[in-house]
Amino acid sequence: ELEAQRARIRDRLRMFDLLDGLIEVPGDGNCFFSSIGLLIGKTHRQVRTDLVSWLRVNEHSMDEPLSSFTDVASWELYCDQMDQDASWADHVVLCAAAELYRRELIIISSA
Repeated sequence: ELEAQRARIRDRLRMFDLLDGLIEVPGDGNCFFSSIGLLIGKTHRQVRTDLVSWLRVNEHSMDEPLSSFTDVASWELYCDQMDQDASWADHVVLCAAAELYRRELIIISSA
């Protein structure tokens, strides 16, 4: 299955003419944070810390509270979980990264 996923992602990257710039990061649960870190010159830990700090301060920065987009019992618990090494990034963290780093982020998935 892993090889099939890699083939699919390479096909999709080729469709968007992005395959030449492919940099592989470890699939260790920190891959989103590592990818962002490569783009901005930070470690995955620094990126995770930046994003969780931003989330803690900016829960109510959008039209809807960011907590309404999670299924965790409390915002504090969500942020604590997201701060743990190898905790996978989700759609809320993706939005936080775009806001904090003022970048347009495009996700291309093998799914």
